[in-house]
Amino acid sequence: MSPHLNSLILTLFFILQGCVDPPSNQIEPYEVYDSSTLTTHTSDLSGTAKIRFTRPLFQTQSASHFHLSGRFVGQASQLTLISNFTGFDDDDGVVIEFIPQDHSMNVFISTPGYSKQVNGVIADSVAVDGTFDLHIEIHHFFDQPLGVFIWNNQILNHGSTFHKKATLNAASADLDTVGMGMTLRSYGRGNYWGISLDNAVIHTAKRGVRYVD
Repeated sequence: MSPHLNSLILTLFFILQGCVDPPSNQIEPYEVYDSSTLTTHTSDLSGTAKIRFTRPLFQTQSASHFHLSGRFVGQASQLTLISNFTGFDDDDGVVIEFIPQDHSMNVFISTPGYSKQVNGVIADSVAVDGTFDLHIEIHHFFDQPLGVFIWNNQILNHGSTFHKKATLNAASADLDTVGMGMTLRSYGRGNYWGISLDNAVIHTAKRGVRYVD
């Protein structure tokens, strides 16, 4: 069977399964939930939807590194990362909300059974055109405090993209819940991850190698 025919069969399979899975190495395979305005253009996701990625985390207790980049569109735009969860109906994951304000992002974190907290502001993280580039790492081990590290990977100069961080490590994190003494009181209960986007464009949504031991 030719490679082209193989590709066509796989594409038809995902369509019949009700999944959207663009041919991109920047966005992991996913399933769409509660899609009101989601569209795909080349390899981007755009609009409003809840998305669960189909490749599970290594295990419930693990350290996971996520790379999310894209663009906020309009004043009601926001992005949410959900990690270590089962599904959107279960409310059992670690939830990190990113809400743009001028050139910065307000960050809210919640865990199962507890209301979200204002966990910080990441300054100079949203360009004039709404673009952002984030790395997020979640250390999810039951015998130690839940740790969240966030890096803004586009340094801005008067609202325009200037350069990327020279080094991504614990010392260069823009938000470090453990180092800041923030207490997250519970843990996620699943081994999947996903995102919820509201009036946003996603260029990158994938996992990578952890930066913090």
